[in-house]
Amino acid sequence: MLLHFPVALTEDGWRENVLIGIEGRTITSLASGVSAPAGAASQRGIAVPGVANVHSHAFQRAMAGLVERRGPEDDSFWTWREVMYRFLAQMTPDDIEAVAAQLYVEMLEAGYTCVGE
Repeated sequence: MLLHFPVALTEDGWRENVLIGIEGRTITSLASGVSAPAGAASQRGIAVPGVANVHSHAFQRAMAGLVERRGPEDDSFWTWREVMYRFLAQMTPDDIEAVAAQLYVEMLEAGYTCVGE
């Protein structure tokens, strides 16, 4: 597959008229300053390297909205942690796997290409 971008951020900086060759999930070639050859998919916008999420805590995705409200005056980081641990204690390994899988799909759709837990 060949993708042609008007602008791309490469290891050498911003380049114009960039042709990226892809086989499977691997970038096999990259050339700048070239026109789109026949058969290349011309893209609009810019190409940037994938973004890494290096601090995910995927299981917390399932509890979004449970503690993001103003609580009593004595509400703190520690009361948030208590809610988190009570919530997590009710989850099974299958629940956590399902939550993580959904989160990873959402991150991939948003441009993240790797994650650290």
